[in-house]
Amino acid sequence: TPAEASCISELQEAFGPLVVTRRRKSHTESTTSSCSDTLPRWTGSFGLFHLPRELRDVIYYYYLHRPTGIYYTAHADQSFWEQKTKSDEIANLLVVSKQVYAEASKMLYLTNTIVLSTSYSSREESLKPLTGLLRVFPDRVARNLTWVRYTYRDVITRPYGPLRSRMGMHAKHNTAGETFLEILRDAHTLTEYFPRLVLLEAKWHPEPPVHEFLQPTDEVYKIANCWVEGVGEKSVVARWLNTMRRWLHGHNLVPLSCVRFSLSGFGISGFGHEFDLLVNEAYRRLIRERTIDDLEDSGRLWLEEMERTEASRRKKSRKK
Repeated sequence: TPAEASCISELQEAFGPLVVTRRRKSHTESTTSSCSDTLPRWTGSFGLFHLPRELRDVIYYYYLHRPTGIYYTAHADQSFWEQKTKSDEIANLLVVSKQVYAEASKMLYLTNTIVLSTSYSSREESLKPLTGLLRVFPDRVARNLTWVRYTYRDVITRPYGPLRSRMGMHAKHNTAGETFLEILRDAHTLTEYFPRLVLLEAKWHPEPPVHEFLQPTDEVYKIANCWVEGVGEKSVVARWLNTMRRWLHGHNLVPLSCVRFSLSGFGISGFGHEFDLLVNEAYRRLIRERTIDDLEDSGRLWLEEMERTEASRRKKSRKK
């Protein structure tokens, strides 16, 4: 009708070519088959700082977050970076402007786990002290880190070394208890270097190599074997707790709550996420026990100090 035609002409003037007077034949066909599997890339631009800070943080998070962690190493080994898929995306974002650097770096440290690493070899990995790697760690980054991961190994073999050499056939051969104490000591060291540290993920390799020990007799392996045989969770946690108490007995070392254990081993041997939960539950109970003991000791010391003060005051009053 004339009225409808006038309405369409008015809409065309307002919206341009978006409105057509008649349907095209191609529009009647289904467009599902021609849809692309990927969304079109954004080719425009927008003012980043025109957005609210909360939305900018979300953008930084999706751009900077790496679920597997960000590796830090003190050397530039090409093979190491080829395995870890080195990327320059983070560095490119941080050099955009000072404001972007200040905002994005905060989100980078809060949402990512920094993996402290050296190139794995029987001479380097888990042999050099952790302080040597932290000594060259950037101070500005260290002040803001919250999550850290580090690898620990009970046994490091020397497959290409002489069988009867000065160090024997192992470059490192610790018991599980020695590695446990090493983790607790490193936790104290890391809290000194990283004042905002919330979590230390200790990637622990307790099981000796299968090619060397066909039937490992390590304590960690024995507990994992009990878990495989169907022993209940409470019993496994209790056994872990007793084992940790024995390892810690006689050592003036306070377990910190920031430590979380992640044991590496074969699933058929009992290692896995559920087993890690039991290990960390036992460790939390150990911390609570030590905290109660520390409070009791401090209260006892306070009472003894009050008694000594009261006794000295009475002696002075008698002399007068």
